Amino acid sequence: MIGDESASKDQTLFQQDESASRELFKSVLDPASDKKAVVAIDFGTTGVGYAWAFPSSNGIKPSEVFDNPPWPNSVSQAKTPTAVLLNASDFSVVAFGSAALDKAMNIKTSDRPNFYLFHRFKMALYNTDSPLTAETTITDELNQKPVKAITVIAACLRHVKELAVAAISEHGTTLNANDILFVVCSLFSLYFFADSVQKLTVPAIWKDNAKQIMHMAANQAGLENNNQGLILALEPEGASFWWMRTTDIKPEVGDVYVVADCGGGTIDVSVHEVIGAQGANGNKLREAFPVTGGDWGSTVIDRRFFEFLEELFGPDRYDNFKKRDFIILQQAWERAKCAFDGSADSNVALPESLTLVRGDVKPAADTIEEYNESNGTEYEFEANRLIISAKDMALFFNPVVDTTVAHLKSVVKKLEKDGSKPSMIVCVGSFSQSTVLAAALKKAFAPEINVIVPNQAGSCVVRGAVLLGAGGVSEAPIKISRFGYGIKTVRMPQGDDLPEKVQNGLTRDVMDLFVDYGDDLEPGFTKEATFYPADKYQRAITFEFYATTKADVRFVTDRAAKKVGQLRIQGEPQSLQSG
Repeated sequence: MIGDESASKDQTLFQQDESASRELFKSVLDPASDKKAVVAIDFGTTGVGYAWAFPSSNGIKPSEVFDNPPWPNSVSQAKTPTAVLLNASDFSVVAFGSAALDKAMNIKTSDRPNFYLFHRFKMALYNTDSPLTAETTITDELNQKPVKAITVIAACLRHVKELAVAAISEHGTTLNANDILFVVCSLFSLYFFADSVQKLTVPAIWKDNAKQIMHMAANQAGLENNNQGLILALEPEGASFWWMRTTDIKPEVGDVYVVADCGGGTIDVSVHEVIGAQGANGNKLREAFPVTGGDWGSTVIDRRFFEFLEELFGPDRYDNFKKRDFIILQQAWERAKCAFDGSADSNVALPESLTLVRGDVKPAADTIEEYNESNGTEYEFEANRLIISAKDMALFFNPVVDTTVAHLKSVVKKLEKDGSKPSMIVCVGSFSQSTVLAAALKKAFAPEINVIVPNQAGSCVVRGAVLLGAGGVSEAPIKISRFGYGIKTVRMPQGDDLPEKVQNGLTRDVMDLFVDYGDDLEPGFTKEATFYPADKYQRAITFEFYATTKADVRFVTDRAAKKVGQLRIQGEPQSLQSG
């Protein structure tokens, strides 16, 4: 669209000609390009981990991918909790992961204003009712103060970047941040710039603006060098890439399989079809179904447990506990949740803020007994521990497990209707290691569909991201566009144009699509088009970008079209005419 600042002429953009290309950028996608290291970061809702490798002209074998060193005091050695303690004055990292939680528990009340604590905050980018912007804030857990989400995420990424560089140096290879290309994951393409690759993974179902926030934070963290590009990589895609190169099961051309990335915040479901061989690195893949999922990861189980505690002990007692001992109990509950196998009872140590008898506060044992009588549950209290029967423990898990099974059933049903019944469901991510979830999936789908939980399923994403980074984006699957994208233009009238759209000899509000909804997008796909001002006196051009949720949208006024951004270019009339 062109803006005329000297008159009240229509602000329109006239398309003169266009050209499209699906050729890959060879210099960008060449897996043998000069990269010194590939570093992948899995920045999850509940945990953070990283891995790396040193690429060569012969590629990288899975055995050549190194995990991060063990995290101290973490339930999982592969990941540390997504938690950061920041200095309130300059937002520098005081402690990270389990260390942040441990240190926060020992901060004096009088010193709390000097720190910010953020824990499991990433889903704030998903569960927000307001539009996500660079000004979006998240609330710290020590002082209930809002801080920009970008600032917090950037601090975390910067710290993990420094840890990764140090780990590589300790391995015997000295690198600095300038040696590393940082790649973050996006829906469409992966770009590689500079000497090494760092990949940051994000949930596949995230909205585009959430991905943009992550992109901006990664930029601030120094994951982007010399104004080079940055990438967001799909977590199920990395997991699929790793599984394909490490499994003894060898899918054949035409096989379809589902990848369910079961994490703490979200469940992401991808469907991949093997469409051809791809040399030594494995098969060529295509998305057979758009990425789906939802925010019903394992943190929903945590939320249900703590809601139960508030109901059990009452809001006053619970609020007092939450101010003092929430982090301690959260860590104890995490251990119990991860250990639950569906059959044995569980126990969780309760802090004194819940169990200590003061004034008219009832003893915990009496409170639990009354709750059991009213609700038909079987909780017990012994030696300051809450004993949870297997039956009661399952109640926390059931909604998440049932929703996951139901969603996968709906995906399989749609695939069967299209004649693409999957042969396997590959479960990855931290929650996929739950015995309860695995048993439910096998009961629902086996033996017709093989349910597979790879060894160390929680590390598949980050390791696969390393292989993708080393091998080049051309090895990534062909993707299905979840939206159509285009710009608002005008053009010469066509016979079936709506009469109200034709004004002064031009058709207005035309949706000029670059990518249509449901299109297959090859890795590295680009499209070019040339536009000219509709009026030779215009001094500015504004390109209005729209996204659509259905195919073949003709006008930006269609209900399925939504404006997602704009780009304004100033210039003299002659310069705009000449491009």
